[in-house]
Parts: sequence; structure tokens; C-alpha cells
Amino acid sequence: MFSASTVIFHDFCRKMAQKANTLVVSIDYRLAPEHRLPTAYNDCFDFLKWLQSQASEEDRSTVDPWLDCYADFSRCFWFGESAGANIVHHIALRATTEDLRPLQVKGLVLSQPFFGSEERTASEIELEHDEPIIPPALCDEFWKFSLPHGASRDHPYSNPLNEVLPPLSKLDLPRMLVVVGGLDPLRDHQFSYVSHVHEAGKNVKLLFFRDAQHSFPLMADQSMYADMLLKCLVKFMQRRSKPTETSGCRRRISACMNAC
Repeated sequence: MFSASTVIFHDFCRKMAQKANTLVVSIDYRLAPEHRLPTAYNDCFDFLKWLQSQASEEDRSTVDPWLDCYADFSRCFWFGESAGANIVHHIALRATTEDLRPLQVKGLVLSQPFFGSEERTASEIELEHDEPIIPPALCDEFWKFSLPHGASRDHPYSNPLNEVLPPLSKLDLPRMLVVVGGLDPLRDHQFSYVSHVHEAGKNVKLLFFRDAQHSFPLMADQSMYADMLLKCLVKFMQRRSKPTETSGCRRRISACMNAC
């Protein structure tokens, strides 16, 4: 839903850029129902290929000036909220089969990823009538108009636990931070995802906010949790990082891709 220019998304990206001292590139992608999945995945991966071309272009005069002056292409982080977090998961899988050098992805942040299944989870049943943002019945409608024609909510686009090939244990994935809200009907899907990634031997951390609703980073009445998330995000991005070198365009900073 919405776009990169929607105020609530833009404001969050602005705060992230300020708090994390990072260059945020927020992506527009085509939306369902006019463009069903995997269109959004393809659009975001096309962006990554464009970003790769910006990093590797020998004629720097043709490169976006902000990226040329301020982006550290060796320290990229991919961040997604809700549907954007679903996208981050799927393009991260695809990236393991592609050579994106000189881009180096140092981390993935999946904030309340929008996953689903045919079978109702305990959290969906518990919050079925108490969720003002995305009640489970509305989620069903979203999937109906987003998944490929004829696909059920157990399709891997919706339910990543049903990925057939390749198994996560065989993939070289960056470290991950998964954010979950206790009042999000989708929280059990998100918990299952964290367990799935952990059991595959990947470096994944869970950040849980007990009283946070779905999409809390974008909600004014949940700003306390949004501020806490940004602080944790800064720590996640700074961990295991090396000092950056100075250049003629001031100190280079990390590039963070944000899909909302």
C-alpha cells in the first residue's frame, strides 16, 4: 500500500537517516491487484541491480551525486516494514544466486514481516476482533489480490516456511534482525519465521515489543516503540563495522534500502 512519498513512510526514513547517520534510499514498487507478486520482488531486485551499476560505474559523472558522495556501497542494509519485510526476505533469497559486487550487504531488518498461511495461528484467533490495523480477515483479502492467480496463502510468497528449494541452511545470508509486536495478529507467523531461520543455522535476532501493534514504527501513538526501534537499529548497523575512510565528499556513510 501507498508509496515511498507517503508522509508516514517518508518521516520514518528521515528519522532513520538522522538517527543512524545513514543514506536511506526508499523504493517505489508496483502494487497489487494490478501487479500481482512477484512483480514487487522483481521491481526491488531491479533497483538493486541499478544500485550495483551506480557503485561500479567508472564514469562517476553519470552516477547519482548523493550516492557518489555519501554512500558506502560496502555497507548496505536492507530494511522493510510489513509487506516491505516480506520483500526483503524474498530478494535476500534471490541475492544469494546473483553476483551483486561491489555491493556488500551487512544486514537485513525485517520489521513485522507480512506473512500468512491457510491455517489460523493462535495470535490471529486471539486478535481477530481486536486489531484496528490489519484484522486477519483483511489480510486474507490482501493475499487474495496479491498472490498469483490460483495460489493459496500457503504459497511461499506468503508462507516462507513452505520454501522448497533451496533450503535456507544452504544459503549464505547476512545477519538478520526480526522485529515483532505483541499486539500484531501476525506475530506467530513472525515467531515461526525466526525459529525457521535459526534452525537453518543463520544469525538471526528477535526484537520483541510486547504492547506494539502492526506497523507501529509509522503510528504517532506508538512513537515510543518507534524510537526504541531506531536505537536498536543503530546498534545493529554499527555492530562489527569498521571505521569508514574520509573522502573529498565528506565521510561516506552506509546505504540503507527501505521498502515499505
